Amino acid sequence: MQFIKFTYVDAVTGTSITKQPATNGPAFPAITGLEYVWARESRYPTDVPEFFGTCPDDADTQVDGVLGVYLQADWETMRNDEMRARNPVPQQVTMRQARLALLKAGLLDDVEAVIAAAGREAQLEWEYAAVVDRSSPAVAAMQQQKELTDVQVDDLFRDAEKL
Repeated sequence: MQFIKFTYVDAVTGTSITKQPATNGPAFPAITGLEYVWARESRYPTDVPEFFGTCPDDADTQVDGVLGVYLQADWETMRNDEMRARNPVPQQVTMRQARLALLKAGLLDDVEAVIAAAGREAQLEWEYAAVVDRSSPAVAAMQQQKELTDVQVDDLFRDAEKL
């Protein structure tokens, strides 16, 4: 299976819209077995939409409208990045949301231990603050202590926002 990025072509001439407008209406490139999977919607509106799909290994991808052929891992990384772009990271969540998200992730006890070790000021902040900022030093310290990636912390904030 091939993993491709493509855009519209003119429905009659097959010429890519990257070269000229589709005066006969847009169509996907004529690739045998092409299956559309997702689009890069986070960049809309755009003059050249980007679609992503798959096609059989023996399909000819050297046609107008194909913008790239990728390894599966790279294609999946682009899809994951797109899904994150469609769901931006909240910069602030309530303490209730933060605690529930940490509990669901199995991190609440660990984070509370980190806070207890950080001293009285950190404990007061944890106990009495109304919100948690994504950019706060406390979040950065917890991230470093628990060896969490930026993506993991961003996902925690996204999960918290839903609670």
